[in-house]
Amino acid sequence: MSSTVHINPLRWFTDGEGGLEFVESFGTPVPADILEEARAASYPGVGDLLAVLRSEGLSARCWFSLWVDGAEVPDPLPERPGAGDRDRLGGLAVAVAGDRKRMGAEDPASGLTCRAAGEGAVERAVAALAEAFGPQVMWSGDIGDIVVVPPGWTAQQVRDRRVGCDMADS
Repeated sequence: MSSTVHINPLRWFTDGEGGLEFVESFGTPVPADILEEARAASYPGVGDLLAVLRSEGLSARCWFSLWVDGAEVPDPLPERPGAGDRDRLGGLAVAVAGDRKRMGAEDPASGLTCRAAGEGAVERAVAALAEAFGPQVMWSGDIGDIVVVPPGWTAQQVRDRRVGCDMADS
């Protein structure tokens, strides 16, 4: 796996010209029901996205500042006591419109990037985000690995898909 992994809502790919074709060019056609669900989904707020990752027990070195009520939130995704490598997303960037370094909790997030995540952490993150916000796409920085993750998938199903399982088999 690449040391840089991106997670975007499937909607992000359907909103842009050629985005869906890009996803499907890696051999996984997106079923019509998942595509419809993605197009109906809203982009989550940064605060909501971080809350889902926290509830999954994940932590990260955040490469951005989160501002709530005019004050910076220190360490928006802190490591929990007893956390192991599989709980770390590594360096984390969140994509939003506007100021990418100083964002508010309500700003809509169109994706995130994890650098040097612990084994299994990204799969847990994408499964939790899909459950909370609709279909997600996980792809590696070298564009060699794309997985469409619908709601209801577990981290294990994401791992299995990454090693060659067909989406229709799940």
